[in-house]
Amino acid sequence: MKNNNTSLSKQVLMAALAITITFIGFFGCTKDDSASPTNNGKDTTTVKGYAALNSAPDTVTFAKHIQPLLTANCALSGCHAGASPQNGLTLEAGKSYASLKGKSLIETPTDAQNTGLFIKLTYPTAAVMPPTGKLSQDKLNRFYQWLQKGAKNN
Repeated sequence: MKNNNTSLSKQVLMAALAITITFIGFFGCTKDDSASPTNNGKDTTTVKGYAALNSAPDTVTFAKHIQPLLTANCALSGCHAGASPQNGLTLEAGKSYASLKGKSLIETPTDAQNTGLFIKLTYPTAAVMPPTGKLSQDKLNRFYQWLQKGAKNN
């Protein structure tokens, strides 16, 4: 009888977890409609919790801010580096920008929350990237700001 109760408890726990993940996926990341889209014709609305476009410095660059995050968190042995990077996506310095473009992970710059890269980094229902754990809010803000400013290779 104890095994049946344990099995039932595990099933209930898994069902609750699935419901929670689904709920977070639907309601955890929504557009903040209170932001004013008035930045030279560019949409400045933001995802709740991420820095607004007009508060981001123009100095968020791929080389200085994004590549170091990719190198430290993604371009690791067995992940997105070496001769056989996961999913053919290499995030090593000198190769990462072309790889991100080639895999269409930054295909909609200035719409950060809908890029494949940002989804991989933030959505709880997607494969968690990086697998070592979610990036800090500050690091996610850098990715968001860079994407919102056009995801330039600068």
